[in-house]
Amino acid sequence: MINFEIDHIAFLTENIEFSVVEMNALGFALESPIFDIIAQKVRVCFLRNKNNIRYELVEPYDSNLTLKKLIASGLTIYHTAYLVISIENTTNYLKEHGFYMVNIFKSDAFDGRRCAFFVSKSKILIELIEK
Repeated sequence: MINFEIDHIAFLTENIEFSVVEMNALGFALESPIFDIIAQKVRVCFLRNKNNIRYELVEPYDSNLTLKKLIASGLTIYHTAYLVISIENTTNYLKEHGFYMVNIFKSDAFDGRRCAFFVSKSKILIELIEK
């Protein structure tokens, strides 16, 4: 069994700065700068509250039509991210359990560490972040 350690829950937003202010009102403090991740056509930042719950806010670029459509449809909960020891071992495990790999990449938001997105048969999106 793979150990899936939750790192964060991601939310889509149309305006990341405005959402940061809203999250501050709920007790979340900004713990990162706002990153431009050009390859994914998004801006992201991370916030944490006193209960150690960590959120990622994701603002798609205007050219990121997929995420823009999700926001327009009312969907804002985007994905849950998990820290894993090995992307390869976890990939094999997830594939055995019916998950499909969307992509694998190195992320500026995680100091260049490898990440991968997967979708379950029931359309649940998860992200893996290699420790």
